[in-house]
Amino acid sequence: MAMALFAMAAVMLASAYLNVLNGYETAGRAAQLNENFAFEDLRAFAAVARLRSMSKAALALDTTQSTVSKRVQRLEQMLGLQLVDRQTRPIGLTVEGRTFQRLVGGFLESVDAMTQGARDRRRHRQGGFQG
Repeated sequence: MAMALFAMAAVMLASAYLNVLNGYETAGRAAQLNENFAFEDLRAFAAVARLRSMSKAALALDTTQSTVSKRVQRLEQMLGLQLVDRQTRPIGLTVEGRTFQRLVGGFLESVDAMTQGARDRRRHRQGGFQG
């Protein structure tokens, strides 16, 4: 199962990188990979997993608790897995949630690094690189 999650993350990463290189990524907005998925869903899950609270994750992401909850639910529905145990306080992660948390953390770091690298290369090609 971990390999299937990793494969899905790799496809998402490749799609995001291509979107950035093609200029489809815009500041302040996650690049949509399809109608069911946004990077913000992963970022919401990662924040909940790290902070163990929907409300704390909402504060960290500068959004509402309801939005965080909906994003995590959408991610769970897309994967067909329960990632978060909402019955415990602080919020806990299921076995699948802990596995996914490890994958998502590295994935988001890679996306952020690749996105910044692509932006830098695009600025350099356009003559606006200040480095």
